Amino acid sequence: MFADLHIHTYFSDGSQSPEEVVRIAKERNLLVISICDHSTLDAYDRLYTACGDAGIKLVLGVELDVYWQDNRLHLLAYNFNPDDENLLNLIKKSRYELDWISVEMIRDMQKDYPNVTLEDYTQYEYTRGLGGWKGINYLKDKGLIDKLEDAMSFHIKYGGYTPKYATLNEACKIIKEAGGVPVLAHPGIWWLDMTPNFEEILTDIKNCGVEGIECYYPVHTEKFRDICIDFCRRNNMRITCGGDGHGIFAAVFDDIFYDIGIVKADINKLDLKGIL
Repeated sequence: MFADLHIHTYFSDGSQSPEEVVRIAKERNLLVISICDHSTLDAYDRLYTACGDAGIKLVLGVELDVYWQDNRLHLLAYNFNPDDENLLNLIKKSRYELDWISVEMIRDMQKDYPNVTLEDYTQYEYTRGLGGWKGINYLKDKGLIDKLEDAMSFHIKYGGYTPKYATLNEACKIIKEAGGVPVLAHPGIWWLDMTPNFEEILTDIKNCGVEGIECYYPVHTEKFRDICIDFCRRNNMRITCGGDGHGIFAAVFDDIFYDIGIVKADINKLDLKGIL
């Protein structure tokens, strides 16, 4: 009885359609899934039908960028009211800020690359099944990169736009007021070295309103996972899992594989109160 509560489709930066995700989930014996696309719920128009036909339980989810102190974190929201106006506005604002990063990158690149213009970029469309997002697909089609994953150097060099995301406190408040559960995504991405003050970090994040941790995740070592699980159990927080699959896009990073169902977390080992 396996679950994967962190999957992406081509409605954000994945390469797979909602139907492809559900088919793969069925093949891999997943009982419960959640699509947590970046700041969009567009995949859900097709997911309910696909999951119903496949006999898979679907949990409504989304992934948001937020600020905690001076850090940019990812926050997963589950099982919320999809019609809540404040949450929909939060999701929309987060999506706008994500997209504007690429706009500012292109605007800044114009001075060095004559074939790159903001007007051209505004009219540009790309094939979503390739994965990634509009900005990096544009760079690839312009011949500036060989692989989509190579685009990050351009994001670092150009633009310099600081997105105006919500704070962790603000996002958690809105999610909970919409009846949802806010969960910290992949803490090992930032703190796998288990800094001496890791417990203090998790405590502060909990005090901001976070109600769960994505304990089972591809990059997490067994020791790191168990530390997160222990913290959740001691603080009555949700224990979730996710493979963070994006299809062919960024499927391997630092020799770690990210894919649907790659983290074999039995539902009985999780704590999904309020989520499932």
